[in-house]
Amino acid sequence: MTRSQSSANTRRPEQIAVTCITACLIALAGCERTAPDNAEQSLALVKEWVHGNYNNVAQAEADMASDLPPEQMHRPMHQLFVPMDAPNIEGYIVYQQSAMD
Repeated sequence: MTRSQSSANTRRPEQIAVTCITACLIALAGCERTAPDNAEQSLALVKEWVHGNYNNVAQAEADMASDLPPEQMHRPMHQLFVPMDAPNIEGYIVYQQSAMD
């Protein structure tokens, strides 16, 4: 496995999460106007789930402890999601920052 393949494997969960969140937001945009309570409840859940700090430190440390070859180790990653307000932009906005190594 090459470094780029290993790197791609470590990004996969985050890509899946972002894809799921995007799909949820798109689905919410298509909700009927006659069901505002359901749409509001769904949006509240998405807002609750999205923000926070996420990392794979335990996974990276376990790889190091098991003496895996470097090309098979997961790279340490950190993700930050923070709700924010932006002037002149309506809707729910999330700031996202990623760091590796």
